[in-house]
Amino acid sequence: MQEVQSIIIHQALNIQKTGQVFEAVKDGIQTSTEHIRTVITKADRMEEAREDMIDAVQSSAAAAQENAASIEEMMASVEMVYHELASITEKTNALGQLSAEMKEHIAIFKTAAA
Repeated sequence: MQEVQSIIIHQALNIQKTGQVFEAVKDGIQTSTEHIRTVITKADRMEEAREDMIDAVQSSAAAAQENAASIEEMMASVEMVYHELASITEKTNALGQLSAEMKEHIAIFKTAAA
């Protein structure tokens, strides 16, 4: 009978140890669950940051395209002004030649009138 009681006590201790191990496993699972939630939360934040970065890069690319278009328009305007200035210079030179010719012709009248 004493042997049966010893076995029962031994089994009771084993059941108690099993309960303690079960509690430790349960606590470990809860800790793991909390860590997984933390990882998921941080992954969501990283996804939001990635999307913000993509938006910023796309906005920068759009601004760069707009700047490039503005520069092209400005270059076309500068080229047009350059051609206009070249035309004005050409006409100014022609007027200078006409002025010189007129001076010669007027000089003929001045010497004839003198």
